[in-house]
Amino acid sequence: MLKILIFLNLFFIILINSCKIDSDCGNAPFTQCKIKSSIVDGVGKVDYFHYENNLDIDEENQRILFTMKYEDEEIEQRIISIPITGIKDPNKDVISLATLYPMGNNKIKGLINYIPKSKSMVIATVKTGVTLHSGGFEKDTFYLPKLLTANNTYSSFGFSGENFVFNEEETIQYSCVYGGGVYKSDFGDPKSFESKERLFFGNDLNGGCASLKLGKKKSINNNKKQNNQLIYILYVKNKLLEIYHNSIHIGNLSNIQAGGETLVKNLPILFSDEINGIGHFEYSEIDEQLFYSNGKGIFNVDLSVKKRNKIPLPKLIYKSNSVYSFKFYKNFIYLSANDKIIKISTKNYKENYETIFSFNSNNLNNNKKQSKAITTIGHCVCAPGFSNNATDKCSFCDKSTHIISKNKNNIRCIPLKLDSNPIVCFHSQECSFGKTCVFNKFSKYGQCLSKKINK
Repeated sequence: MLKILIFLNLFFIILINSCKIDSDCGNAPFTQCKIKSSIVDGVGKVDYFHYENNLDIDEENQRILFTMKYEDEEIEQRIISIPITGIKDPNKDVISLATLYPMGNNKIKGLINYIPKSKSMVIATVKTGVTLHSGGFEKDTFYLPKLLTANNTYSSFGFSGENFVFNEEETIQYSCVYGGGVYKSDFGDPKSFESKERLFFGNDLNGGCASLKLGKKKSINNNKKQNNQLIYILYVKNKLLEIYHNSIHIGNLSNIQAGGETLVKNLPILFSDEINGIGHFEYSEIDEQLFYSNGKGIFNVDLSVKKRNKIPLPKLIYKSNSVYSFKFYKNFIYLSANDKIIKISTKNYKENYETIFSFNSNNLNNNKKQSKAITTIGHCVCAPGFSNNATDKCSFCDKSTHIISKNKNNIRCIPLKLDSNPIVCFHSQECSFGKTCVFNKFSKYGQCLSKKINK
């Protein structure tokens, strides 16, 4: 499955109100009533050939970000945010941050992670149509927009099987090549991958990196000019066979061997679970609490007991055979599963979990504890790509960087690529001179391609 890296500036683009039909929202067709919708869950088997979808936390604004799919929007996904405490007033609390259009043959799948300082996010997409690839297998490519601008134009970025963590203050990104090494490069620079600095080494023979988490900076001997920062690396021994992995290793970013020759597998081990394995993980350095998922659910390990010469043991805090990704923040775990957002207390997990958001009332019957703020009614949003300023009521579309497209009673504000063609099209008149809107049998949208001249 193809993963594509995309940075998108977040801008607020909807009003939320209770509604039953579009006219309830005040300015149809620019405002639309959405009733049938689903959360794109971060669950299921995830390995080298499968897609991982996440939710993330906007710590500054205390909001949860996740991916939403509206039933009547055939090609788009939306990134939605809600308060971390749950929904109290659906008129204000549910916000759509961005409409995510596909690009070429690449369909948007959802959020990977949120980058707070630039208010941007990393998005994953999947290639449509296996006939586009030899043998039916899909290959990984990465893309980047024109340096974090809102017009969603992309250029080539990186290569297969990578994921990233970011140090925005120093404009650094660290990349993990699946089954390979760990690298340091400039934040948002697509050319940095041509000459990137290797920190730790991995290959098919010795195994390598599966995923990364970046630790907090700590001063050494109270000297603020020297910093000790750790990076936590999930180790994969055989990238073609493993779904869950055995160990998390510690890399010291202030002590890198010349040439990055240290093997990932030879780095100090933070924790290992060779019985059940480790999928997604989160680590809190302050209180030394580790959380990770596998085929049994989500586990918590108190690593601080090592200081008392005790062996840290995993405790199952959420039972499920389908959870992969989740987010730990201030004594709670947040995850999307079965079309709802779930909040789990890590201090009192025996009380089970609380559903803080769902649009589907059928999913609310099995919880021991539920938020009173759960939303199951329709809500008003701007039409795809349109923004809601103070006076325009969702009718604003910047025509210098977008086009307005109408198709099957749907209206969209679609970003333009650098060649002045929309990233998706529905009619040939939307394309620039000499190009036509071409559909393939796998897509519900077209691409602007050069016209073929018959001799």
